[in-house]
Amino acid sequence: MKTNFWSLIAEYQIEIPIIQRDYAQGRPLERRIADAFINAIYDSIKNGKKLSLDFIYGKIDQGKLIPIDGQQRLTTLWLLHWYLALKEDRLNKDLKDRLSRFSYETRLSSQDFCKKLINEGVQYEKGKEISKAIKNCKWFFLSWERDPTVSNMLNMLDIIQENFGKEENELLDKLIGGQSVIEFYFLPLEEFALTDELYIKMNARGKPLTFLEHFKALFSKDLTNDEKKKFDNEWLEIFWKIEKMQSQKISPQFVDKKYFSFLENLVFLLNVEAHHENLISEEKDIMDSYEIFKMWDDEKKTRDGQSDLKVSTFTEENIRNIVLCLDCLTHYSESVSNLFGKHKVLRRLIEPFKNIFLDFLKPHRGDDSGSTINYQERCRFYALYKYFIRDHALNENNKEMFKRWARIALNLINNTRIDEPMDFYRAIRSLKELSNHINDIYEYLLSGDSKVDFFLGIQTDEEKKKVKLIMEDPNWEELIVDVETHSYFNGQIGFILEYSKDRQGGYDQKKFRYYGERLKELFSNNELFSNGDRGKNDLFERALLAKGNYLVKDGMNYTFCNFEGGLRAKMDNWRKVFNDDIKSQYLKNLLDELTSKNIEEDLNRIIEKFGEDDWRKYFIKNPNNLAYCKNRKIRADRDELNHENFPKIYLLMKEKLSGRHAELYTYDLFNRHLKGREGLQDRADYIYSTDLEEPYIEIKRGNEIIEIRADKDSFLIKRGQNLTKKALSKVQEILDEVVDDAPKAQLK
Repeated sequence: MKTNFWSLIAEYQIEIPIIQRDYAQGRPLERRIADAFINAIYDSIKNGKKLSLDFIYGKIDQGKLIPIDGQQRLTTLWLLHWYLALKEDRLNKDLKDRLSRFSYETRLSSQDFCKKLINEGVQYEKGKEISKAIKNCKWFFLSWERDPTVSNMLNMLDIIQENFGKEENELLDKLIGGQSVIEFYFLPLEEFALTDELYIKMNARGKPLTFLEHFKALFSKDLTNDEKKKFDNEWLEIFWKIEKMQSQKISPQFVDKKYFSFLENLVFLLNVEAHHENLISEEKDIMDSYEIFKMWDDEKKTRDGQSDLKVSTFTEENIRNIVLCLDCLTHYSESVSNLFGKHKVLRRLIEPFKNIFLDFLKPHRGDDSGSTINYQERCRFYALYKYFIRDHALNENNKEMFKRWARIALNLINNTRIDEPMDFYRAIRSLKELSNHINDIYEYLLSGDSKVDFFLGIQTDEEKKKVKLIMEDPNWEELIVDVETHSYFNGQIGFILEYSKDRQGGYDQKKFRYYGERLKELFSNNELFSNGDRGKNDLFERALLAKGNYLVKDGMNYTFCNFEGGLRAKMDNWRKVFNDDIKSQYLKNLLDELTSKNIEEDLNRIIEKFGEDDWRKYFIKNPNNLAYCKNRKIRADRDELNHENFPKIYLLMKEKLSGRHAELYTYDLFNRHLKGREGLQDRADYIYSTDLEEPYIEIKRGNEIIEIRADKDSFLIKRGQNLTKKALSKVQEILDEVVDDAPKAQLK
């Protein structure tokens, strides 16, 4: 049946159903298409040429037309009719009544906007954007701008105005008259005996299936009727609760995203688990090549004998395991809290396993939030998944096994860098083999046949050592867990065990508790190191430096060590201190002097009594020198930092000498004795360097310029052609030479 919009809306009330997608024809990204469409309509109306908009399908229900295909075109025509009626000042009661027979049911805000647009006044001004006029109306809610249908309607009205706004002639009659030039064919589905199934499929053209719905359609074929119900009920509730916990306003869209990300990530784990090593090595970037739907299609072709795929992921066993995993997760968080919540120390051990699940809901690839799941997060959940399919849901009977498996698996994963696809593959293979011993993991590690591939050897050895202590004396467990669950140590505490040895080589629980408590405080108290309050002046680092040169080599630089939480940062900083026999001894010596209840006072006492005469005193006695190094790094010539009392040292603002840097001894002299000194106001400057030129102090005295540079254990003072040399310790003599009118100062 050939018809037009005005005739159709006279016969039927048109309602855009919830199942349809938002109005998208006015989207800014589709501006080119919208321009072409409106240009064609304008040309047709202006010149009286017929324009056919093809077929529009709909379902008639008690006088109401529910569009199945054609929503976008109908909405644009409705907006055009309203605009021309407004522009030509013809929005009378009859026109309003007719236009009011069109409504949106997709969102309440869209529905309200359509009603207000018809029934409330809009002041039309030639030359002013119609969208701005609407937004300036008292009845317009600012929140409507976040409704994509409303936003795109406003954009489309502006596009319509650009074409029709300058037209002097009245064009509305060419749309609402007996012979409208804009026509289309309307097909009521009932007249063609089409089924509801086709109705739903045709709707998918306007509202595409989400990734979750698409996967569900494929995956459900292998589920029982009971499991199909769970997909939309118990299992969906898992992700609904998480969204409710994370957001004040629940978004079904985000719930779907979390649900799909979980399934996509879990299938990826199973895909990697099924691979042979040669397939991984041939595929350089398994992360980027993974496409869950393509993989499903490829495996289906293999099952149908159309291809010869070497890896099968959607096996009957794996599908059963996915179902089992989802079942176990339905009450997982509650079980963790109920079983371990009353025990403070064990709660800290198990608590990360809640976050492990949340981390696993990050998308396989980056989305608008920029969040992407990494290899380590995948491995952590894989450890949880292997527990589920072996011992099923967490309960009172298996909580001891869960606790032990959690400790070992997390400690291994958290302390081994997993940066490359091959690392990830080997980590998964190792966890798979190790999971065969979930029920007796402690006994297995102590057996002579135990084998742990890939993971850091030093960590594996440490785990065996800790297990031996716990099995011999259960009192060790709480002591060990209490320290290793600290966020910085995160499972690696072998150096603390070494500190706790007695003279016979055994391990003393009292000593372990002593060193553990002090280290926890040092690495938790932000006021004692640079990441926190600078007013505390890096007490920990300066006091430790007083015990010996603990600085760690970092490329061409040395670092005082940062406290960043990432594994790479830990390995490149404090763990090089913990695992170095000499540097670790400096730390132990420091801990042995923390004898009072006030660590800050102890650190200040150690700093105060330091009296050795070498480069360290410039950092220990003057915190400003370390504060200059924003990245906590210095540069020293060759290896002189370990062999010279006063090596040449540069203070780095960033990482390289090409960045602004200072020289230690001149910078110290300037800040402690020259900057702001009486008689030198505005005459003494520190000249930083950003290249190979030496930083130096510059003092202006009349027409004379004095330059002070450092040369290892001496200062070089240049006055015109004269050059004198003074030992670093001869500060007063230097001041006497360059500051004639300054009083003597007591120098430290």
